[in-house]
Amino acid sequence: MACSPANKKIVTDEKALFIDRDGTLVVEPPVDYQLDSFEKLEFCPKVFRNLSFIRSKLDYEFVMVTNQDGLGTDSFPEDTFWPVHNLVLKTLEGGVSHSMIS
Repeated sequence: MACSPANKKIVTDEKALFIDRDGTLVVEPPVDYQLDSFEKLEFCPKVFRNLSFIRSKLDYEFVMVTNQDGLGTDSFPEDTFWPVHNLVLKTLEGGVSHSMIS
């Protein structure tokens, strides 16, 4: 599949709200800034209420983005990242929208 040329405009009626995961949806662990265990998982206060409010008032798809510095290294192996990240996705899908992706 070929990529669209840079000068070709893609027109769509869909709107998207890009939401950073750490510090916006979940509390970024102050110990090492790595959400690599279930014990460190804490959703930001009122995040579900606020996302539901946005969903009810605006016609936006939610897109979760996250930049995980050091992911895949000895100090932050992927096998500690994915279980917690998948729980975050599953929780958000159940409480907010089935279109939340990363």
